[in-house]
Amino acid sequence: MAKNITRPFEYLDNVIGVELNFNKVFYVPEKLRTVKEIQAEIESLENELANLENELGL
Repeated sequence: MAKNITRPFEYLDNVIGVELNFNKVFYVPEKLRTVKEIQAEIESLENELANLENELGL
């Protein structure tokens, strides 16, 4: 907890509560997709687009 406190604590008359940045304290990074997964998705989208173009006669 000491690493998160930057200045000494003091009571103020006009402030109620505290602010906690939960993203900073409990941050869980997103898992990145592999290059192979991304390439497979691009290929499937290209195939789907080609099928749609063929149906429309483009």
